[in-house]
Amino acid sequence: MSSIGQEARWKHEILKRIEKAREKGGRHAVKRMAGYYRIGSVKIIYDWQKRWDGGWRSLVPKSRRPHGHPKAHTEQEAELIITANRECGFLEPLLLWQELRERGYTRSSAG
Repeated sequence: MSSIGQEARWKHEILKRIEKAREKGGRHAVKRMAGYYRIGSVKIIYDWQKRWDGGWRSLVPKSRRPHGHPKAHTEQEAELIITANRECGFLEPLLLWQELRERGYTRSSAG
């Protein structure tokens, strides 16, 4: 497949054909289509069916990128670090961490 849209339309066509075969009373339509189109597993088609709402756009893959990290600094912590660094000038990392602890920073020195 050359594009994401083409792949989604291909999946859409397969699902429409499975639906048509089921309407005609065809048994094992998913298994037959998986074999015909050389899809490795029947479960893949069932996963497509869960996402499918009737249109091909629902079959476009969604982003798998994480949208945040549970251990990331909060906005207040980041602002505290920036202001302490500005006010104190260049400090050794351990001294900067001690200064941050006095101002309310609660994380370890490695953070």
